Amino acid sequence: MHYPVSVLGHGHRVGIWVQGCSIHCSGCCSTDTWEFDQNRALEVETILDWCKEVSVGDLDGFTITGGEPFDQLTGLLALLEAFMDWRESSGRSFDLLVYSGYPMRHIEKQYSAHLAFIDALVPEPFLHEKPTTKQYCGSDNQQIICLTPRARARYLSGEFVDSASGIQVAVDKQGLWMIGIPRRGDLERMERECRKRGLILDGVSWRC
Repeated sequence: MHYPVSVLGHGHRVGIWVQGCSIHCSGCCSTDTWEFDQNRALEVETILDWCKEVSVGDLDGFTITGGEPFDQLTGLLALLEAFMDWRESSGRSFDLLVYSGYPMRHIEKQYSAHLAFIDALVPEPFLHEKPTTKQYCGSDNQQIICLTPRARARYLSGEFVDSASGIQVAVDKQGLWMIGIPRRGDLERMERECRKRGLILDGVSWRC
């Protein structure tokens, strides 16, 4: 969990990376999130308390990615419901954006109950052979699906034009985290430039 995240949706957001993914898209830059590890499980209440603590001021939305959020159906639904209840009780206007590697048709058929709590969704598997030119999308077969008027205002109308793109860097006691969607070749170029300066990146998530 990170805050603030400014490159995976509009404005300043809480980013939540769930553990576990059964899809395993080739070329994924977040293979460190593939493993299902019960020892890293968190209660929804713990996540919600942390989110409220760190986002006392500016909060434009939540981005839930991973890993594969829909591989944890019960937990995902509980988390979305908790965020929705918080939004309604607090009067805040944050949006809920979810990433998934499942096709939209599959999500509509299998997980329609979850869609009722999501403002915007970026579905479809990441395809490494396709270019990355769309904002917030890993490959050009993907697009932002806006499910509510709030999402359409932020992601389609052009009303909010200050959304950043690119890579954001965060540092904590566990290491250095790159947040966002790299374009083709960005990670390799970054490694080369770091190596030129005597810095070797170890344990990177795109080669786990």
